[in-house]
Amino acid sequence: MRLSFKNLWIPFSLLLVGCDNSIATLTFDHHVIDNTYDTLIDAYHDELTALMIEQGIDSEDIDIARDSSNRHSIVLKTPFFGGPDDSQITALKEALQAIIETKDTALEVTFTLRPDQMSDISPSEREEIEALEQEYTVALEVEEPLILVDYGIQDGLRTAFSQDGTIHSDARCSMAMTVEPALPFKQLTIRSESEEAFEHIFVKKLNTNNNLREIPVEITTGNQKLLEALESNEVAMLVNIREEYVNPIRQHFEGRDDSQQLELDLGSLGTIRHEHGAVNRSQMWGLEEKCTNMAVTYGRPFTYEYGESLDRLESISFN
Repeated sequence: MRLSFKNLWIPFSLLLVGCDNSIATLTFDHHVIDNTYDTLIDAYHDELTALMIEQGIDSEDIDIARDSSNRHSIVLKTPFFGGPDDSQITALKEALQAIIETKDTALEVTFTLRPDQMSDISPSEREEIEALEQEYTVALEVEEPLILVDYGIQDGLRTAFSQDGTIHSDARCSMAMTVEPALPFKQLTIRSESEEAFEHIFVKKLNTNNNLREIPVEITTGNQKLLEALESNEVAMLVNIREEYVNPIRQHFEGRDDSQQLELDLGSLGTIRHEHGAVNRSQMWGLEEKCTNMAVTYGRPFTYEYGESLDRLESISFN
């Protein structure tokens, strides 16, 4: 009599097919699939792999796969045998959760007055300025990219005489950020010391003589790369308090937005072709993408809103 394994093979095969080895689903606020190749974008795979290694997990122990039903999600799977232990999975979960919990963290910036650097100032003016708070710490929250075009009266004249009604001008990338609490100055702007260098100044109307005075200010932040760019005049911070008429009817229905806006000037986007400062939708999309790519080079909080990284993580679900 021969022993047959035929009946034993079927249930074992069914067991392997029916086993679900996915351990977590990660959902992002942005698609994680490359539209061209329909594959997972490398940045997400690489950063997840690095994060797992930091938790002591072998990169071969967890498979990073796209979610076939959601282009915003990634599925983590373990092999049928072996894989990370419970403590390693817990550590990975906590590391991912920490990213989500810090997404609301704003960029903290401190402005310190430098009245000692002021010249040609009267004793009464100096006394009033030195009586002000000398340090202001604010939280900056990212709002949106702004594309600014250098366009003046002379440009308008050149446009009028051009054959196709267009002109070439320099475009700049700026990030709009809300300021909390608001700075008690009329302006935060820059004053050129030379063609290559400038300094930040606050503009304030003094009670002493009702004059506007420029007060040098030092800017510091915990974002080291941004701080270095500020110190080397690669980027600038600008605030302009616009005293505009507010329509009372519109204010009644829409409310009044009293938030203060700071513009973080990140630099030139190069020369663009436009018509009276206007560009088509496709061109604007390309400029905004280029601008946000400049912003993400400075890390958080910009990477929470733009670019391809784990900072775009929105939620996690572990099985």
